[in-house]
Amino acid sequence: MDTIWVYTFEISVGILPYPITFLVTDLISELYGKKKADHVVIAGLFASVFVMGIILIADAVRDIGHP
Repeated sequence: MDTIWVYTFEISVGILPYPITFLVTDLISELYGKKKADHVVIAGLFASVFVMGIILIADAVRDIGHP
């Protein structure tokens, strides 16, 4: 019996939310204008930096251990 090989490939998880993010910012731009869309993008950038900071702090803190 012959073996059939199926090739797999890896993709970044960023490929999933990127089209949705693009669609949302495009809709905001069309409905509310470029200035409002720019504010949403800047707010998202600050939120990403904040979350990255929280993750870095959580990673640096020593665990309390388990009894």
